[in-house]
Amino acid sequence: MSNITEEQIEKLVRNEEDEFSIETFRIKYSINPEIPAFYTGFNRLVEKGILKRLRRGWYRKVKRIEPITWWDGGDAVGIGIVWPYGIEDDSRFGVTDKALMGFDDNIEVFPNDTIVVAGSSNWGKTTFALNFLVNNLHLFKGVRLMVNEYKPERFKDRMKRIDWVDYWNADKPKFELLPVTENHIDHIVPDYLNIIDWLHISDELWKVAKHIEDMQMLLRGGINLVVLQKSKDKANAIGGDWPEFFPAVFFLLDAPGVLTVRKVKSAPSGQVTPQDKRYAYDIIERGSRFHSIREIKVCNQCWGNKKFKGNECDKCVGKGFVDK
Repeated sequence: MSNITEEQIEKLVRNEEDEFSIETFRIKYSINPEIPAFYTGFNRLVEKGILKRLRRGWYRKVKRIEPITWWDGGDAVGIGIVWPYGIEDDSRFGVTDKALMGFDDNIEVFPNDTIVVAGSSNWGKTTFALNFLVNNLHLFKGVRLMVNEYKPERFKDRMKRIDWVDYWNADKPKFELLPVTENHIDHIVPDYLNIIDWLHISDELWKVAKHIEDMQMLLRGGINLVVLQKSKDKANAIGGDWPEFFPAVFFLLDAPGVLTVRKVKSAPSGQVTPQDKRYAYDIIERGSRFHSIREIKVCNQCWGNKKFKGNECDKCVGKGFVDK
């Protein structure tokens, strides 16, 4: 190409990768390097904010983002989430004098939010996810459950014991069950309740937070509930504390049956969030439901160490906490 204009360069740049080399670009379109307008054109595109110079000879296309007309949107209306609770004894997470229904009263969830439930193996993550699913079927256009570990007999047995909600639609359930072990983002439905049990990242664990964020960005009225694994000897879930930054709600479930509220962005007007509260619970009926949910506090004899004067603390029976 013996001659080229800034307008022509701009049109050709649109077809390039997000990051590209000016030399590769020149060779691709057979542009004479002696043409002054070629390099001048790139400089003008940088000045106009169409390109960003990364380093010598390398550029990145600037993604155009339209301003949000936030004033044109409707008023924010929370979703009336029915959180897991004790079916037999009506015990609940988050109960206070002003929040008799617990989390139902003092945790606010909006469309397009993400909830994360992280915890050690066998301490209630799937119980929480399945209870959340059946309790909120009626609130969404659809529900999709993506499972990492699917054993037909075990799953069917657990679902048969979840009998407090009719989750059937004629001869099939009202939710979809998908065996998904990777690329969960490909299966997010924007206006559904999407439950990922659990998000599997085998390497580069720092990317967990990015996966959560990317899945949330696809939502258009629905919400995501993401289950994460946690090593029993670690304070945080996989990915460290990064996965806590993006969700609206973050719970940690750990031995010996303790839920810690690590993050709640907001509570309805007149309520106080249960941020940093801890609740003990039992799981009964072969992992199908919670029971005896109660708020707890650190044992004031062993101060959470579980031992007192070299022996198991007799006040908390070695648990490190007592009922509040």
